Amino acid sequence: MCGICGIINFSSPAFSTAKVLEKMNHLIAHRGPDDEGFALFNPQDYQAYTGSATPNKVSEADLSFLPKKHISEADKNHQIGLAHRRLSILDLFPSGHQPMSSEDSTIWITYNGEIYNYLEIKEELVKKGHRFFSNSDTEVILKAYREWGKDCVQRFNGMWAFVIYDRSKSLIWCSRDRVGVKPFYYFKDEAKFLFASEHKAILHSGLIPKKINHQAAFDYLSFNEIENHPQGLLEGIIELEPAHHLFIDLVTSEISTEKYYTLPVNKAWEEIDSKKIVQYQEEILERLKQAVKLRLRADVEVGSCLSGGMDSSSIVGLMHYLEPANKIHLFTSTNLDPKIDESKWAKMMVDYSGGQWHTVQPTSAELLKDLEELTKCQDIPLFSTSTYAQWRVMRKVKEAGIKVVLDGQGGDELFAGYEPHRYFLNFENRQKYLGKQWMKYHGLRRFPLSVLKKAYRANFPDFKMINCDLYDKYSDKTFQDFKNDQQFTLNERLAHEFYNSSLKSYLKCEDRCSMWFSVESRVPLADDKELSELLFSISGNYKIANNTLKYLLKESIKGYIPEEVRLRKDKLGYTTPNNQWIYEIKEEVKDYFTSDLKDFIDLNYLHKNYDTFFDQRQSPENRRIFKFISFAVWKKVNGL
Repeated sequence: MCGICGIINFSSPAFSTAKVLEKMNHLIAHRGPDDEGFALFNPQDYQAYTGSATPNKVSEADLSFLPKKHISEADKNHQIGLAHRRLSILDLFPSGHQPMSSEDSTIWITYNGEIYNYLEIKEELVKKGHRFFSNSDTEVILKAYREWGKDCVQRFNGMWAFVIYDRSKSLIWCSRDRVGVKPFYYFKDEAKFLFASEHKAILHSGLIPKKINHQAAFDYLSFNEIENHPQGLLEGIIELEPAHHLFIDLVTSEISTEKYYTLPVNKAWEEIDSKKIVQYQEEILERLKQAVKLRLRADVEVGSCLSGGMDSSSIVGLMHYLEPANKIHLFTSTNLDPKIDESKWAKMMVDYSGGQWHTVQPTSAELLKDLEELTKCQDIPLFSTSTYAQWRVMRKVKEAGIKVVLDGQGGDELFAGYEPHRYFLNFENRQKYLGKQWMKYHGLRRFPLSVLKKAYRANFPDFKMINCDLYDKYSDKTFQDFKNDQQFTLNERLAHEFYNSSLKSYLKCEDRCSMWFSVESRVPLADDKELSELLFSISGNYKIANNTLKYLLKESIKGYIPEEVRLRKDKLGYTTPNNQWIYEIKEEVKDYFTSDLKDFIDLNYLHKNYDTFFDQRQSPENRRIFKFISFAVWKKVNGL
């Protein structure tokens, strides 16, 4: 788990590639404090360099793997620059240093992620005659590329974002994992191509204009959408979508993208077969065990986040089963409000597994104190205050000296864990939801675009807060996307959430919160290809059998977690008293609403209704309020 960045110049650069690359790499130093490396290329030559974080107290044998020059010694303008910040998880020695090259130096890689089945792939490559000089999965990717080309990713089980420079083919190949666990952003114009693990490395590189994308700003302020399209909130910074490759032909400067994977989805409705249920339970349990087992591979200690819900509890239960003698470090966010506090369920799992329990209890005052740092961490505005609870958990992980944790992201989308999923199950169940849920998922989409726009503006206070010109200019596309966004079966809905939609947004928050504190977060319920393909091959009817959400998970995990946890009916997660916290900090955040927000927010309307709008203590928790605070803080923090 690391940070990557780079520069490809299509013409002679008017800047020092080495200096800009060093700056970009420093901006993501939190992603990899254990090592730092650079590689600079011109058509006929190349040179690898160390950085300020490169270890210097190593043995002579280890020194052979490290470059001899520091990046400050680079004195040329270069066509290509690759950089890396390393968080050492597999192969803790300098032999895992990046950027890494093949033995003949024709193929180079800078890579962020974990290929969990790297040992199995390595064994296959050894049989084909490949020799290895490290114990890292990075070298496995290099040799796999040499053996199978871009199709090597079809063998990978894990999470990744990497860039391979094949000098022999004058080709740059960028790849991102199937569900987007690991981030990849880029900027391109006629003169250059920049890429990085986080926006900040590109935005503050000094090479691009700092501008807000108004369409994305409207998407966020209206429907709270974040990264639903490749062009996000920062003008010109593009997200490489999950399950996609990007290629740069260095001869022609042509850039192209390619989708390499599509999740196979069973959309059929089936009558429940009791024999199939038993079969599915057995298959799912074995696949869950294997997914967790693979993600316990590390040369450092592995802990787990533990909310007390089904997903994290199942992971902890399986960790305990696989390594019963290990006192797992477990991390939980608790709350003073008993209505949203899950600590009693988490405590049952702690007692069951014999783990070492670490808890945090965030408050609104602490959120206010950390709000700007949290915003810097996330790069873009937040969903809700619940992100802060996750951030605090990851800070606790770092304080405990743990570098790797497992987490339960993906379980709701895989097993059908949200209440609205019942609506998509079948026609009989839909009768119960023909009111509000039918209107939410299908009814509203039948209205003409003009009617929808006026209705939302008239009935929702957050839509009234949006600047009129912004609303008039950018709402058509957003509402048309809303009208087109329809699914009719449960598995269709789950697949929509699982790929390039809501789950990707949660994974983005997970990545930023964990990596800010130099922690690797692994998500066995999200990025295990065999597990996800198994679940999406099963008819959706089985996922909410007996009117029970997550039925297949609950039945499969029986005997591996306490029955009280397995059979609990409520669902919370990283829940915070969002509306209460907003009320408690509303006076302190008022100064963020400055005149430079006028193009996005109707400041007159906001200030006129400020106290009422930010006092929703009696309303259900929602994401309609905090986004305005978050947007204002984000704009200030990034100097936009």
